[in-house]
Amino acid sequence: VRVTDEQGKLNLNVLRTPSGGIDQNWRGVAERLFVIRGLDPALLDPIVDWLDADNALESRGAEREHYLQLTPPSTPRNGPFITEGELGRVKGMTAQVRGRLSDVVTVLPTSSSPRINVNTASPEVLSALFPQVDQKLLEQFLTTRGETPIRGTNDFRDRLGLPQNLPTFQMISVRSDFFAIAALATVEPVSQALTVRVQRRASAVTPISWQTTLPVTERG
Repeated sequence: VRVTDEQGKLNLNVLRTPSGGIDQNWRGVAERLFVIRGLDPALLDPIVDWLDADNALESRGAEREHYLQLTPPSTPRNGPFITEGELGRVKGMTAQVRGRLSDVVTVLPTSSSPRINVNTASPEVLSALFPQVDQKLLEQFLTTRGETPIRGTNDFRDRLGLPQNLPTFQMISVRSDFFAIAALATVEPVSQALTVRVQRRASAVTPISWQTTLPVTERG
């Protein structure tokens, strides 16, 4: 069994504003993260078209007309992603692309406005949030945060020598409520993996999505 902090990743659903538009600050973070992972940031255009409420086409995006021409035809959600597997339905989000993003992006509900936990975020995610950060200070922070976690935004700013009042300070947190629990069960010769995303509340842990792999049979 493996537990992963999902708030150490970029939640793609935060790109969508409550009114159905796109938050350009979050989009900037996502574009930088795609570049860091060696991906064309234009891949975000179809994601934006999937998330936003309108049918206006991004320059390299895909709206209803594109998906209706597929076999079988489908339609974009024009709303937040429900599961991470839904990313596979978006134009350009091939298995290879999703694999390069799987440890730095996630899909979480936005009702509780989950921010990125700087105590568990990867160096790539932190660099996408704060491109102006000094890499030596970032490396030092990464080696010490396990023993000395960040207590708040001011503490984070001071330890990384960041300017005051950056808009991305509104995107970070120092605690997490969303986690992924992955388990593998084997009854020879079949193995199957299950990943459950959960939300920690005051008195309970609530599943919000789950995903299984197809059974794998191995015979020599």
